[in-house]
Amino acid sequence: MRIFYVLDHDLSQKVAGTYHVKEISENLYGLGCEVLLFAPGYGVPNEKSLIPIVKVPTTKIRYLRVFLFYVLIVPYLLFYFFKKKPNLFYIREMYISFTVQILAKLLQIPQIIECNGVPSEEVKDLGGSFFSYKLSHKFQEINIRLADKVITVTERLKNLLVTRYHVEAQKIRVIRNGANTELFKPLPKNEAKKILNLEENLVYGCFVSSFYPYHGVSELICAAKIAVQKIPNLRFLMVGDGNDRKKTEQLVVELGISENFIFTGFAEHEKVPFYLSASDFAVCFIRSAKKDDLYSPLKLYEYLACGVPVLASSGIECGGFVESIEAGVSVHLENTQEIALGIEKILVATENFGKNGRDYIAKNGSWKSVAEKVLKECEGLV
Repeated sequence: MRIFYVLDHDLSQKVAGTYHVKEISENLYGLGCEVLLFAPGYGVPNEKSLIPIVKVPTTKIRYLRVFLFYVLIVPYLLFYFFKKKPNLFYIREMYISFTVQILAKLLQIPQIIECNGVPSEEVKDLGGSFFSYKLSHKFQEINIRLADKVITVTERLKNLLVTRYHVEAQKIRVIRNGANTELFKPLPKNEAKKILNLEENLVYGCFVSSFYPYHGVSELICAAKIAVQKIPNLRFLMVGDGNDRKKTEQLVVELGISENFIFTGFAEHEKVPFYLSASDFAVCFIRSAKKDDLYSPLKLYEYLACGVPVLASSGIECGGFVESIEAGVSVHLENTQEIALGIEKILVATENFGKNGRDYIAKNGSWKSVAEKVLKECEGLV
């Protein structure tokens, strides 16, 4: 099958969305598909990729870059359409564009929209204007209606799209995220600690984050203030960088627990498994239970793939999911004392938590298995 994979994502960024695109496209290729990526030219990484990338020219100027990409993508798709004769357009949802979707309709090419969240809610969380909120809401409605099929990551997100945009439920398929099980796998704890120059006699919790407000970092820190009183040798590895990192570091200082926190800054994706394997548990928090049920955090699957017990916020997709496969402990973020008790509980848990998580991902959550499900949906339209 020949697939045109279209996105307006900056592929030079080392974030969850980039890894998702890379894993889906490469695993589709491994399943025998011919995949051609179309992405903004300014954001294409220099390193070689298994998947050829068509660089659509645009600019880095904030608003102009979006407009240029959405306009210029059309002639590029037309050129390669007549040259390659694709079977399907696979579109990672774009905030304010429907040009690709309209083109697919005109060319009578099946199209699948990959919907990983609710753009209008993200605009609201990041302090966007009411106009931006309404605009992104309307464009998502257009995209969902134009698509022949929609792939989402959670059941609640599917239900929201069905209710909000009045589309048929069978049009939307739920395919959870996955993990690279070759990269994210259990490593000997002592070996990982040695590589990272961590003290062997300390207990570690790992939090991989881009430090967005909804990641619940402040709740973790406030709970840590309580937990370290009983577990003084407890340390938290805060892996990553992002919006609220400076505020987070300031809070740690204000609470007088600086020695219990290690901020690593940005870490290469290939290095994250070492931090996880060196840890006794990993933290996956989403502040809003409503948001938790809409999103499928990529890091959660990577935690589980490394065989690390997970301390997760309550909600269907984090805490509920982790407890359903007996791979960790669920806590309510509004209760700091409960989080602290959750830390104590997970540290005395059996090794089965880690084993159960790894076994689940190995059987159900590899990127290969995710790509197989995506390909099945593609084949159903061709």
